[in-house]
Amino acid sequence: MNERISHPTDPLNILLCANNDFAQHAAVTLASLLLNNSDEAVYVTFVGDLSERSKDSLKKVANLSGSAYLSFLSLSELRATQDADLFPPNLPTQGDYCVKGAYSIDIYTRLLVSRIFDEHTYKVLYLDSDIVVHGSLRPLWETIIDPYPLAGVRVPYFDRTHLPNFSPGDPYINSGVLLYNLPRWRELECEQRCLQFLEDNSEIVRDPDQDALNGALKGELFFLQHKWNAIGPYSRAHATPGKNKKQPVVYHYNGPNKPWLYMSNHPHKHLYYRYLRNTPWNTYTPPDKSLINIFSKTTRAFLPFALRRFLKKIANPKTHP
Repeated sequence: MNERISHPTDPLNILLCANNDFAQHAAVTLASLLLNNSDEAVYVTFVGDLSERSKDSLKKVANLSGSAYLSFLSLSELRATQDADLFPPNLPTQGDYCVKGAYSIDIYTRLLVSRIFDEHTYKVLYLDSDIVVHGSLRPLWETIIDPYPLAGVRVPYFDRTHLPNFSPGDPYINSGVLLYNLPRWRELECEQRCLQFLEDNSEIVRDPDQDALNGALKGELFFLQHKWNAIGPYSRAHATPGKNKKQPVVYHYNGPNKPWLYMSNHPHKHLYYRYLRNTPWNTYTPPDKSLINIFSKTTRAFLPFALRRFLKKIANPKTHP
């Protein structure tokens, strides 16, 4: 771990969320961030249930930069340092692994950011741990979002009409990359409003933190250019040939098509492995890399689409009635 240093420019305050299952992928995010922002002082806070072994591995990645400082915090530790009367009573404990579906309780990190950073921190950039940073974050960091408390990238072609006061076409941001204006976040009581939204709509939320941010703060969100969070639709658009295309800076592997899976066909999968080589997980082998899948992937590109679809139905009859 490096000591905090003085830096001539405003340092980047980065918030990452990861548990042991995602430590490798968080390491890729960290490596890509540091290698492409080598002239920056970067203070990274990890929130999640990480083992000492995972922490040590992430510290080794931090050595890619001479001006990176890591700190670690779990939600259970955060609860222990807070006044019990102030901490949300309905927040799941660290022992409850899931909130809804496959989500870890660490997703609440995005809602509790003002508890993680003190009043002297004015700006924080949150990044998911299935992200590759492929350029400088300085332009994003210097984006003025005032008077808004939060900035994110809109999800295209995505309606959340099940949420209160949402109509088709209403803007909705992805919570994988978030730029916080902490003074406004506190002033507008965004944390309390988001948690209240979750409590009032617990039966209908699908992506708990994301729905809460969009639902509680509707009309108070700043929309960033999609190059700062190239989720699926944006990644595919940039993978097609074309002139004068501005490439994304942040690639977000959201959804099930994860690049660390052998059968993944993500158009920017190679970037994940490029930065993986700079981590202690550089000998990683995808768990789904079997002889059958190697044969399947090798022959798939040469088979007509109709035949591939037919073979897929045979292989997975339960998913194809």
